[in-house]
This record gives sequence, structure tokens and C-alpha cells, in this order.
Amino acid sequence: MRNISLCIFQISQWNNNFLFILFIYTVPFTHSCLPTQSTEAPTTTTETPYPCSVCPKIYSPGCLGGDICASIAEVGLKYTLGLLPGYNYGDANTCSTIFSCPIGTTSRVRELLTGLIVPGPPLVIATCSETGANAGTWYLGIPPLVTPIEIVATSCLGVI
Repeated sequence: MRNISLCIFQISQWNNNFLFILFIYTVPFTHSCLPTQSTEAPTTTTETPYPCSVCPKIYSPGCLGGDICASIAEVGLKYTLGLLPGYNYGDANTCSTIFSCPIGTTSRVRELLTGLIVPGPPLVIATCSETGANAGTWYLGIPPLVTPIEIVATSCLGVI
């Protein structure tokens, strides 16, 4: 709604005491505030919930002794519980991960028995049983493709 103000000015330069009437239309001001803090939502990186309970996470962002390695997000690492997708291997109690290292990195694994860090395959397929005698032990590779070896960590190290 507009407020109308009537202003009367006496202009002496015009004919004797001529009154000039001026209507001024004013618009009521709305009160507004400038924000004092950021109104943008914070950006967060969320990791997929870990579906396994007995098997520990196998990917090591600590580089396994190297200087540069790919983060979990860069690898796109995901764990699944159940039948290994695409390989028809395992059962409802099989925890697994399948990944390949990003360009500029190569896979490395730490063997359980020797503790050595050795080169890994281009496509890492690791499985772990949540139940049974070997529950909580990770294996690299699946039979009959390869003979699985026990591992305790894997990572994607930068190629120098």
C-alpha cells in the first residue's frame, strides 16, 4: 500500500505567492537484515556405511609405507555383504570389495604371513568371511581364477 504525502511549497520566483503543490508518492520501506554468517549449507563427504561387522576395513589410506596414495573417495571404494557381485562367489556372510586404482597409482597389498608389501593386481578382488574358522581374515583373489592369499591391508600407491 502506498502512502501519499502532500507537500506544499511556496515558490517565490513565480507569480506572487503562487503555490505549487507537489504530490510525493512514497513506498513504505521494508526492514531487512544482512546475514552475519554464511547461509550456504556445509559440504560434507559421506562414506557409505560399512556393512560388515567381523571383517575389518581392508583399504589403508596410510599408503602402506609410500609417500603418496589415493584416498578412499578417489578409489571409489565400496564394501558389500553377500554374494560377490558379478562373480557368483561367496554367500550371505561374505564381506567383499572390488576396485581398481586410479590413473597414476598402482595397487599394493600387505601379506598376512610375511608382512611384506607386494605389488597387487590391476583389479583388486578381496573377500572376507563374517563366520566360520577364518572369520575376519581377508583374502586377495577368488578361486578358481587364482589361489587366494591372506592379506591385512591394500592401498593404491602413487607411481613415481
